[in-house]
Amino acid sequence: MQEDDPRTTKVMNDIVNDSETVTENKLGEEMISKDAVDQYIQDRVNELYADKVRMEKEEKITRLKIEEKMISEYSSTMKDSNEPWVDLTGYTETAGGLKISLDWNEAFIDHLRSNGMHGTDDEKIVHTWLAMLMQKVATQTDDGKGDFAD
Repeated sequence: MQEDDPRTTKVMNDIVNDSETVTENKLGEEMISKDAVDQYIQDRVNELYADKVRMEKEEKITRLKIEEKMISEYSSTMKDSNEPWVDLTGYTETAGGLKISLDWNEAFIDHLRSNGMHGTDDEKIVHTWLAMLMQKVATQTDDGKGDFAD
């Protein structure tokens, strides 16, 4: 005689624990209702799906944390670098236009100064550079609204 698989035994016990799901057939054998089996299967599928969603969410959070750490390490390295570096760290659309947040290193400011940009402080120098960059982008479009020509 073949031994029962412990997983099958557990499933059967889980279903049989609800006395309303067990009936006897004409031969006196215990039978589990189809509805009980279907419900058990649906419950297990729902549990597996919930586990999958939870694991995907945890993986996404882990990836984001790794990316944030890598960006932070890169930014820290570049801030100390002798290479000119500027980074767009964020932007917000406002009623008056677009508010842009930048981060840069001292080498970038030195590069701008050596190329003729002047200002009372680093912020003003970067603002001048950004304004010139936006002007150049706008003049390279067909209508000045950001659609580039083919």
